[in-house]
Amino acid sequence: MRVFLTGATGFVGSEVLRQLVAAGHETAALVREGSDPWRIDDLLGKIRRIPSADPALRDTRDALVDFQPAAILHLAWDGVAGSDRNDAKQHRNVALTSATLELAREAGARHWIGLGSQAENGSPASQYGIAKLSSSMVAKRFCERAGMRFGWLRLFAAYGPAESPDWLIPYLILTLLRGEQPRLTAGQQRWDYLYVKDAARAIVLLTERPRATGIFNLGSGSAVKIRALAEMVRDAVDPSLPLRFGEIPYRSDQPMHLEADAASLTKATGWHPTTSLADGLTETVRYYRENRSRFER
Repeated sequence: MRVFLTGATGFVGSEVLRQLVAAGHETAALVREGSDPWRIDDLLGKIRRIPSADPALRDTRDALVDFQPAAILHLAWDGVAGSDRNDAKQHRNVALTSATLELAREAGARHWIGLGSQAENGSPASQYGIAKLSSSMVAKRFCERAGMRFGWLRLFAAYGPAESPDWLIPYLILTLLRGEQPRLTAGQQRWDYLYVKDAARAIVLLTERPRATGIFNLGSGSAVKIRALAEMVRDAVDPSLPLRFGEIPYRSDQPMHLEADAASLTKATGWHPTTSLADGLTETVRYYRENRSRFER
């Protein structure tokens, strides 16, 4: 299958690209002008790069029409960090989603699949969640009218090698590797963490299942208390190091229980996670131990 991927240089997107290439899909990836594709350096010779300097992707139209993708996977998103989640710029992501839909129609794509978030479930508490929910609604209606298959995966929390150091697990690992003491909340939250390779495999499987359509939750199906998670990470790095629980207050909009029911995704694609939290954390700690210098420049 010919696949066009946005967000290919990101944490989840880079693993999706890796699995698309490994599965033999002819893949083109959006590479923004000025971006650093370090996560996919080894793949650039195996894919078609489609550069862009335009936030609305108008400068990609000719290359995309020439490529003629059967599927467009839209993973790109501006402002995923916690500090950006109530930024007014979140609405630009809805416009970006619309741009990929228009490009899909012009290029003759038959499948359009986007990556959402657990933050859009219920009544979204952030501009990020509102923008994700709005994007899914816009995409669903567009695909219905254009005769394209629509898929949307609401990812809970992915973790693994090459994640940004701003997120909890890399922060814990890198702080502990320096022999320092991570500052944390009381850690009573219970969150659903999914290893990035399992998350990417779900996205690829959904792409490959032409009859699978609609909105799906994407998570491990098991929530772990953040206190226990932090202790697992600490023990994998150095069991003697202390953790400073309770030094950071919960956010006013702090979700306390996030746990995915991915039964509909399993039914539609046959997907299920295969990496245990213990194994995933072991591999993640190993990665940051070996690549620490990249993240501490």
